[in-house]
Amino acid sequence: MRLCYWHNVVYNAHEGWTFKEVKQMRKTISFLIGLLSGAVVGAAAAILLAPYSGPELQERVRARVQGLIEEGRRAATARRAELETQLEAFKRGTPVVIEATPEQPQA
Repeated sequence: MRLCYWHNVVYNAHEGWTFKEVKQMRKTISFLIGLLSGAVVGAAAAILLAPYSGPELQERVRARVQGLIEEGRRAATARRAELETQLEAFKRGTPVVIEATPEQPQA
């Protein structure tokens, strides 16, 4: 078992903590430092390697998100109409025919 000065300081500053608790704290702090470091490196890489300038990239992302939102709204509207038709048929007591949708090929 390897003890470093940091362990002794933490342990002595907070008497009553077990070595296992201190070790878990060290792991948590190390994880958080690694997570923060990874986020900084990832952000720097994204900025340096972005294929477009800032405003152009923002506009492209905004347009893509708006397109996806609009596509989702159209799909929701179509599904709502389909479900309302099925509900009305169910209320009238007529048989409801549910069409099977073809499965999307897995990429």
